[in-house]
Amino acid sequence: TDIYMYYGNSFASNQQNVQNVWDDDFIMIQHLNETSGIRTDSTQYDNDGTISGNVAHTVSGFISGADDFDGFNSVIDISTSSSLNSLDTMTAEAWINADNVAVDTAIVSFWYSSLDRTYLWLDDLSNGFRAWNSLDGRDEFEATSYVIPTEDVWYHIAWTIDGIYWKLFINGVAQDSTTESLTMDDLNDGFSVGIGERITQYDRTWDGIIDEVRISDISRSSDWIQTQYNNQRFPNTFYTVDPNEAFADWYDPSWSYRKTITIA
Repeated sequence: TDIYMYYGNSFASNQQNVQNVWDDDFIMIQHLNETSGIRTDSTQYDNDGTISGNVAHTVSGFISGADDFDGFNSVIDISTSSSLNSLDTMTAEAWINADNVAVDTAIVSFWYSSLDRTYLWLDDLSNGFRAWNSLDGRDEFEATSYVIPTEDVWYHIAWTIDGIYWKLFINGVAQDSTTESLTMDDLNDGFSVGIGERITQYDRTWDGIIDEVRISDISRSSDWIQTQYNNQRFPNTFYTVDPNEAFADWYDPSWSYRKTITIA
């Protein structure tokens, strides 16, 4: 795809449209670059987040600012909404950086009740990042990464559920997956979503920075996730910008007037 940039016209109006950057399947994009107050969803669905506990803004995010969780009782709570109510298949993504590699700590959680919930978390120092669910109180691990993070190192993590597999991706690379027909809808409608902790419990808080949390209501493909990682991790080599297009030799920049000729 060739994209041509038009610039230098002081009369051109600002045409940015923040919400329509994202396709309709993105139901929450949290950039987490606010310095205080509500964490604002960038999509059309208004899944804004409320801070509870000690969540600190930091300029040391992976993409602009981010939030630093204290490892004790901090969470960003995204209350139930119609877009989260209707989740069936799903993709959740985030950039994470551990201040302290603490086990049993949640990155993203979906909470319906104490019997119906699911998390993406750092389980222990043998299994690494895992996706876990409880359906009617029956606990199961559905996907395991065996990746143990190193402190002060950024990782991109993604988690997909498509009705056939639960999958994890670390830095764009597929990890272990589990054949499981269980979908988000089977875990009940009406989730509250937590970032950095499981909702209402305050005993699984991530200790470190979380940035750019994205949730889709479809299972993104492995190619999509790899491309997202490459684009965000290596933006300087992901695309190239060519020099300005040269004018023809006969053009004289001192000319004062021009007229558009329309050929119908």
